[in-house]
Amino acid sequence: MVQGQHSLWLLKNLGLANKMLEAIANQDPYPVKGLFVYGTNLFHHQGDSEIVRNAITASELVVTCDVYMTDTAYYSDVILPESTYLERYDPAIVTSRKSSYIQYREPAIEPIHDTKGGWEIAELISKAMGYENEFKTIEDFNSALFAAAGTDAEYMKANGCFEHTVGEPFPRAAGKRPRFYTPSGKAELYSSRLAELGHDALPTYSEVPRPAADEFRFLFGRTSYHTHARSQNNSWLLALHKHEVPVWIHISRAKALGIKDGDIVKLTNGKNTSGELTAKVVDDIHPEAIFTPQGFGHESTGLPRMKGKGARTSDFCSNDTDPISGGVGLHNGFVKIVKA
Repeated sequence: MVQGQHSLWLLKNLGLANKMLEAIANQDPYPVKGLFVYGTNLFHHQGDSEIVRNAITASELVVTCDVYMTDTAYYSDVILPESTYLERYDPAIVTSRKSSYIQYREPAIEPIHDTKGGWEIAELISKAMGYENEFKTIEDFNSALFAAAGTDAEYMKANGCFEHTVGEPFPRAAGKRPRFYTPSGKAELYSSRLAELGHDALPTYSEVPRPAADEFRFLFGRTSYHTHARSQNNSWLLALHKHEVPVWIHISRAKALGIKDGDIVKLTNGKNTSGELTAKVVDDIHPEAIFTPQGFGHESTGLPRMKGKGARTSDFCSNDTDPISGGVGLHNGFVKIVKA
């Protein structure tokens, strides 16, 4: 691959999932009438809830396979209830890092409810469509995988993991000089590859949008006790934070708004209003920003413990696209905070 081609490959290669939903919502450049959703909750994993809602509305058939009645499932025409990872077989995981290995995945218990694993659901749909001889069962798939790697199901069931090859230590630990994958082979502050594509070879500062005097930059992120937007209805995990959804605000801004630590507040941006949040008044957050955990603000009645509590991030974040990398920019959304 020539240098110019490699440069093009490096940039804008992340896949614009937010633009895909926008294309479906607008039915442009061509109509998309069926939407099958698996392993994601679009209302919580995209940058604009209105675009997600419009994409669902524009689709004649929306099917969601999930372990919970998520907001996306709530809006779907068909719901395929999936067993949790503790109740299902999954294809073995193949990982290649310094050492390559295979990890066996089997259920710990039988399904509690009338659910099936995602692979089994796909198998049944495939057979119903007349492709009975085209789809391997998990057992057949794993057997072929194990045989190719030099092991078998008996070994995997007994050991859980098979190490195929033992890798070398990291280059520095092996006495080798680390390598930088740049044209010069060194760490580069001036990038000739960016220059080839018409961008600044030496990054220059571009001023970011700033909130108005009565607004805050809406920041969000993960917490150690929840997984994405999946586990917020789990009573044991909710007990870890007293079933409250916190929002961090700087002490100076809180004082000006008459907000005390522990007060119940809501966020608004003129278009959407959040559910209730509990104010955490601190001095270690930027005065122009507030922060809340991602994954709350559900509207689905199938998540009764957390329905309407907290802020759904896609209601308040930005949906920008970085002009160089193609990555989505989510932290240019601005909100006001009011006492509930």
